[in-house]
Amino acid sequence: MTFFKKVVMSVKDFEKYPELATQSVVNTIKYFMLLIAILTIVISAIFVGQMYNFLQYIRNDLPDFKFEDNILQMEQEEPINIKNSNLFFKTFIVDTNEIEDEQFKLYKNQIANSTTGIAFLKDKLLISIDSEMEPIEYSYSALFENVQPKNISKEEIVGLFNNNEVFYMFTILFITLFAYGFMYYLIETLMLVVVIMLLGYITSMIVKIRLKPYAIFNMALYAFTLPIILLLIYSIIHMVFGFEIIYFNIMYFGIACIYMITAILIIKSDLIKRQQELAKIIEEQARIAEWQKTNKEDEENKKQEEKQNKEDKEKEQDEGKDNNENNNNENGKQNEDGNKDEKDKPKEKNGKNEESNQGKNTKRKKKDDEGLDKGLEPQGNMFENKKGIQER
Repeated sequence: MTFFKKVVMSVKDFEKYPELATQSVVNTIKYFMLLIAILTIVISAIFVGQMYNFLQYIRNDLPDFKFEDNILQMEQEEPINIKNSNLFFKTFIVDTNEIEDEQFKLYKNQIANSTTGIAFLKDKLLISIDSEMEPIEYSYSALFENVQPKNISKEEIVGLFNNNEVFYMFTILFITLFAYGFMYYLIETLMLVVVIMLLGYITSMIVKIRLKPYAIFNMALYAFTLPIILLLIYSIIHMVFGFEIIYFNIMYFGIACIYMITAILIIKSDLIKRQQELAKIIEEQARIAEWQKTNKEDEENKKQEEKQNKEDKEKEQDEGKDNNENNNNENGKQNEDGNKDEKDKPKEKNGKNEESNQGKNTKRKKKDDEGLDKGLEPQGNMFENKKGIQER
């Protein structure tokens, strides 16, 4: 994921904070340090540019002056009082005349009410680099106590800027400002990150979600993306135009708090949605499982019915085959019985004829024997005659 994509996601896509929270801590720290570095580079570059404009003003527009025996003298008696300039100091005052206390207080108030201001007076210097702080007063004798030589003029100062060493001087100035500004913004923001992490932990406990410390740390760093961008924009406007927002620091911290709390609430909302979706998925899976079970039972019942129908059909076919065989057997048997009856009928008829003939012959023979016996029976002993006949 690129740096600019992270910037866009951190500023406008609250829904992406769960994804940003899962980034590695090393990548998140690199992103945060790069963001601070961009802020510091821009501010340092503007500062160096305004210092260059200030020195150009001294060379081209400032009247001749000289500094001698800790006293500043200027050929022009009329004071110089510039407000909201394009110089580094938005209020620039030069007054080498003898002034009263009331005038001194007036200059001091002007410096105090300005974002950055400086006043060169006859024997002292007033400077302010923060409107929330009181202007600092330096006497020339204390400020240049260890500086030699103590006498310097405008020509000598302009001669320094015509030297080739000016480029190196501004380069060193830029590096110094960058190093100081980077460490200052980094340490200050990390201290606020700790507070944001504590706020995030408390919020996660309230909404009853568990977040790992590294996830809270990542979200706290990404929550400062928009505040740092706003700080960059405000610094540019402040340094160039002198525009000041009194409660900007509170707004700076408040925006980070809002981002942190909103990110945690979105994570909670996502968890609720996922739980609802999971419940729907489980319900749908249960419904599909029930449907599959019902279909399976229907298929099994259908298979059982088909199997039963097949068995019944096979059984009917077997029964029909057996009936056909039995009918064939019966028909064959009947045919055989018929043929047999036809064969046996003549035999029976012949047998009956033979039996009747035999009966008739027996009766005839018996009658003949009776007639014979009756005709041959003598007048004497019947037994003897019969015996005799039998013997014959």
